Amino acid sequence: MKKILIFLILSLTLSCKTSTQSIQDLDSKGIYYSLHGNIFKIDYDGSNKTQLTFSEYDNNNPKISSNGKYLLFETQGLKDITASGGLMYDFSIINILALQNKRIERVSDDTEKDWFPQFSPDNNEIVFSSTRTDNCDIFKIALDENQITQLTNNNGWNVNPKYSPDGSKILFESHTNGNYNLFIMDLDGTNQRQLTNSDWNINPQFSPNSDKILWESYSDIFTINIDGSNRINISDNENAFARTPSYSSKGDNIVFINEKTSNVPIEDSIREIHHIDLNSNERRIILKTGANFEPRFFPDDNKIIFTQYENSQFYLCTINTDGTGYIRISQGGNPCIF
Repeated sequence: MKKILIFLILSLTLSCKTSTQSIQDLDSKGIYYSLHGNIFKIDYDGSNKTQLTFSEYDNNNPKISSNGKYLLFETQGLKDITASGGLMYDFSIINILALQNKRIERVSDDTEKDWFPQFSPDNNEIVFSSTRTDNCDIFKIALDENQITQLTNNNGWNVNPKYSPDGSKILFESHTNGNYNLFIMDLDGTNQRQLTNSDWNINPQFSPNSDKILWESYSDIFTINIDGSNRINISDNENAFARTPSYSSKGDNIVFINEKTSNVPIEDSIREIHHIDLNSNERRIILKTGANFEPRFFPDDNKIIFTQYENSQFYLCTINTDGTGYIRISQGGNPCIF
């Protein structure tokens, strides 16, 4: 595998700006999210809002380490707004924030576009996607060696890498010949295997015990064994599109978005939150209204966090798995929970 030295590791101290809580006294337990170009943390009930980054650029997509000590996030510099209204960035940097000493380590430089970072389960590595090659490939950083290793080289657009919870495999999406398919490989990039062979397979997630993969494919949610066997359609939709599925911490339940509209503005869309008990196959609707996105279980599996869009603004919302107790807890998006 090709190895490249990290161009820059730069430690910074966050500037002292007003916050409702000192970062030095921060309890790792809570919700991390992006708002107005910076990263914030709040308690599960929306209290104790704390700003963690202070930047002129866009900081987003936080991911917390399994030990609760470090936070990964991306910093992106806005270059232009495209004719279609999308954003064009001239760089995307991966950073690590140590939650208790206010220090940020930049692990890529502003000549690159690095996305989708994730800690390994032992927190010794980071896997991510980057356009530092001619295409977009999967790389990993060994944090104790300050070294980057290229893992894919298949002339595709390879994104969204995920470590298995047991730390033995890496899952990713590969876009080649107009199709998105799922691949799995060993930690060093060897033994790459294609798991799907159709037009649209995205948003994969390992089961908590690492033996299955959950993902969306057009209108339905599927599971498959990591060896590619036993593909099962678990949503079996009609006249709807299943989106962004997620396992509970025990792997016995899933939640996902069931989109019942298409080709309408986001705020007019109907994106229900659905829940399936994998033991009984019971399916129920948790929330029927709103433009809802990316539901995820809380650590205790009794509550769900999701993002809701209304009046040109994203909001963090929570709801109990029985459909009661819906509340908005903050503006913002891209939440992760510890």
